[in-house]
Amino acid sequence: MDTLSVSPDSIVSNSPAFVSLEDPQRDAWSKPAKVLEFMGDLHGKTLVDIGAGSGYFTYFFAQTNCQKVISVDIDEQFLAYINDRKQELDSGHKIETRLGEVQGPPLSVGEADVITLVNTSYYIQDLSGYFTHLHAALSASGVLYIIDFNQETEAALPQHPYISQAKVREALKNAGFSRISIDTQLLPYQYIAVAKKVK
Repeated sequence: MDTLSVSPDSIVSNSPAFVSLEDPQRDAWSKPAKVLEFMGDLHGKTLVDIGAGSGYFTYFFAQTNCQKVISVDIDEQFLAYINDRKQELDSGHKIETRLGEVQGPPLSVGEADVITLVNTSYYIQDLSGYFTHLHAALSASGVLYIIDFNQETEAALPQHPYISQAKVREALKNAGFSRISIDTQLLPYQYIAVAKKVK
């Protein structure tokens, strides 16, 4: 997660942890435009950004033709920052923040069309259990995108822990996802796992 590895007391706008999330150089390897293209048409959909942190992807999502972006984090200071910043954005009215819990996301059954977890899965202790909650929160044709660091990233970005593709895939299967694919080509340091409910 962009946030769970950081002490809540250290999350202030000028702290090293916060600045790393807002680093302009992040665009070079996160490639948000490429990620959005990979996700396809988001028209009228409800997106959920789990582990939103300072809102890096939340703001990009809100600029699409989606209906709503639900930004979830366990840290209230990050959510306060997002709520302040969204007032400055033309698309800020699409953004809703919710306080998350380690046990599961604050989402109702079938509420989301698209759910994303970026740099988050490593910090979730019961990964299968959490993914099961996400499975229930997705609409019938919903899609879950998990973006996490590869093991090979250690040398280039040692401050970012990784979780294996195999562990993510196993947890997704345990959670009931029937169609799972993993892209390792789009991003230089991360893979994208795509999980769908439909067969």
